Amino acid sequence: MIRLQRTDSNNSDFQNMVVELDRYLATTDGDEHAFYAQYNKSDGLKYVVVAYEGDQALGCGAIKHYADGVMEVKRMYVTPAARGQGIAATVLKELEKWTLELKYQRCLLETGVKQLEAIRLYQKCGYDVVANYGQYQGMDNSICFEKILQKSGQKIVSDIQIRFANQEDAELLSQLGKETFHDAFSVYPQMPATDLATYVNEEFTIAKLAAQLADEKAFFLLAELAGEAVGYAKMEVNQGMPGVRLQNPIKLRRLYCKQKVLGYGVGARLMERCVVEAANRQHDGIYLTVWEHNHQAQDFYKKWSYQPCAEIDISLGKAQLRDLVMQKTLAPTPSL
Repeated sequence: MIRLQRTDSNNSDFQNMVVELDRYLATTDGDEHAFYAQYNKSDGLKYVVVAYEGDQALGCGAIKHYADGVMEVKRMYVTPAARGQGIAATVLKELEKWTLELKYQRCLLETGVKQLEAIRLYQKCGYDVVANYGQYQGMDNSICFEKILQKSGQKIVSDIQIRFANQEDAELLSQLGKETFHDAFSVYPQMPATDLATYVNEEFTIAKLAAQLADEKAFFLLAELAGEAVGYAKMEVNQGMPGVRLQNPIKLRRLYCKQKVLGYGVGARLMERCVVEAANRQHDGIYLTVWEHNHQAQDFYKKWSYQPCAEIDISLGKAQLRDLVMQKTLAPTPSL
């Protein structure tokens, strides 16, 4: 039976496993190992969990303060002979429990893009990919994750205000669009960085946003929290798309939120309002496109009853990508 022990970095079993972990990372990190090693110091860690079977240490993990309300998960490791038994997930769950007990609400972590088993573990345990944070920004071999362990409840949701954007919001939408689009896709190793940068700089100019705000066939919704714009959505009426089986559809062109409010219900509030506006305008459904590798967004849309109906090839700069087309049928709005 697996036994978990809460300890600190003075634990000799933890120290021995960290030596094995660092030896392994030295081979996978390659030339960048020195960079990563400076941020993986194990001394001075106050919150360490070691997993035992009898007296034998099989796995470990730790958390450390990163920011207000945020713990960073560090030093996750399971000995090779003990892998495949769910030990890593058990250690991670204990670290999350400890995080909540210490009055923190979120866990943040970084792993390497080559660490496929680690990536699958974090995804399975409910972690979402986020923009590379802190020292990992700009590191192509890093992928970062976040999990909201405890939201502030309905207070945050009720504080989110949704309003229509107007011409005076062109500069605001330009800045918000650049930040949220870049942060949403720059974390994926499959996304060409140069093409992404080119697209963001060309697509989200103030002039283009002003023209879109003036388009009678489109409208923008802004989500604000404590007076700050933290997300937005754009809907537009056009001629539909192959695979869309709707008579009078409206397209959800964009829906993005700032990374720092992911998990706070901003996306859900925006989607809720989009559905209301579409129904009020007598549309029989909504459709959208989503990148094939963006599984987090796909899962979000499926929760709102969007179903895949086609695939299309798109261009982003010089890169050729593939999107899924998803659609949602709306019930007719009762006439008064």
